[in-house]
Amino acid sequence: MKKIAALALVLLMAATAFSGCGVIATAVTVDGTDISSGVYLMNQIQAYSEVGEKIEDTSADVLKQDIEGVKATEWIHNRTIELCKRYIAVERMFDELGLSFTQEETTYYDGLIASNYSTNKKAMEQNGVGEESYTAYMYNSLKANTLFTEKYFDAVTNSEVSTYLDENYVSIKYVSFPYMNTATYTFLSTEEIEKQTAAANKALEELKKGDVTLEDIVAKYLPDAYKLVGNETQDFSTPASLVSSTKLQKGQTSTTFTTEFIDGLFDTKVDEYGIYEGGAGVMVYQKVANYTSDDELTYYKSSLLTDIKG
Repeated sequence: MKKIAALALVLLMAATAFSGCGVIATAVTVDGTDISSGVYLMNQIQAYSEVGEKIEDTSADVLKQDIEGVKATEWIHNRTIELCKRYIAVERMFDELGLSFTQEETTYYDGLIASNYSTNKKAMEQNGVGEESYTAYMYNSLKANTLFTEKYFDAVTNSEVSTYLDENYVSIKYVSFPYMNTATYTFLSTEEIEKQTAAANKALEELKKGDVTLEDIVAKYLPDAYKLVGNETQDFSTPASLVSSTKLQKGQTSTTFTTEFIDGLFDTKVDEYGIYEGGAGVMVYQKVANYTSDDELTYYKSSLLTDIKG
């Protein structure tokens, strides 16, 4: 089985309790296979969560509305059974193909699942979902992603991955000139902010001339910029460690960058420099390529398969 990148994202699904989903007395049998009450309830919670995308009046009681011509309660029940059938199909196909997780993967997933259950234990127990059922359900999600990867990994070319990446993601490296004093946890004065902004703009001018790199900017400008915010202990011996990098998705809402800024980056060329002023500071950035080798594309392929073929 191929190594699966980013499967852990599956484990970050919401585990919020839903008051409309009560505990059932017995498990159900689907296609000759018993489904535990906990797994049934996890699928019921999933079905309930899908209702929000289908109801017309979000202000009214969900369970008193009609969905696709039937009562909401009936729709939720029917959808839950569909999801239970999918659960069984995934288990059977995973076994039939002789797939398995490595010991390293199992150890990692066990720890992550246990941590997630512990965090949401009260909500899960209130809805009748024990840790054993929760673990089985989450592993089923991982198996489904594995099956998807097995089916499409070789069918998707690196060219498709690169096209998808460049149409939906943009990468930047940046150096931050902060606005908050780290000693007092207060923002700089207007005059001090103007000093940081002026330094950032001067750095940008040098970068555009092509004589320096972002690492050079760190060494030349950040010692003074950090002193201005009360940080006089920062180590600048390895400038590269203070150059941040990130990959941003088109239309994304970010706590650091606005959607307008992110979407605007798609209209700029790779290696172009610019300046961005956010609430926490001013940043000098450089747009960089989303990938630099076929190995990187192969890595991204695993995590983007669902988006590309889903």
